[in-house]
Amino acid sequence: METATDALTTKVFAQSKNYFTDDFVRLFARNQKKMFPIINRGTWARVYAVRQILKRFLAQYADSKVNIVSLGAGYDSTYFWLKQAQPDLDTKVDYIEIDFAQVVKRKSTLIRDKEELRALVTPRETQRCTTLGAHDIESDGYKLLEADVRDGAIITDKLS
Repeated sequence: METATDALTTKVFAQSKNYFTDDFVRLFARNQKKMFPIINRGTWARVYAVRQILKRFLAQYADSKVNIVSLGAGYDSTYFWLKQAQPDLDTKVDYIEIDFAQVVKRKSTLIRDKEELRALVTPRETQRCTTLGAHDIESDGYKLLEADVRDGAIITDKLS
């Protein structure tokens, strides 16, 4: 939980200083803490690298539906950033985030409580949306699952 919060804090501050654009990262944060410029640059480099890899991956498989799995996803907002940029994302991608129960509990509560997030996850009338467990979320194109990433059997079961 602490790692997820630390990563979120650095991302929120870097975004607030315009190192990158992300309209959603602030929605997961409780507060903002000032970071040293070297931390902001490192955060920018990580965000930029992941985004470039995702864009290339999606471009390479533009004619196929693909899975993107984020193990230890924390409060990452990448799905929401992608969905904003590509409204039809759910027809091309199953974006799956997996993390510990306490992280998923807080993240799913925030998604359900914040309209900006809920609007991108809540399916249209023709799509389905179910809750797999107390805090898991499943909709067409997005899944948020609680599991210990060290337990492959649980992950396999949840993804089946």
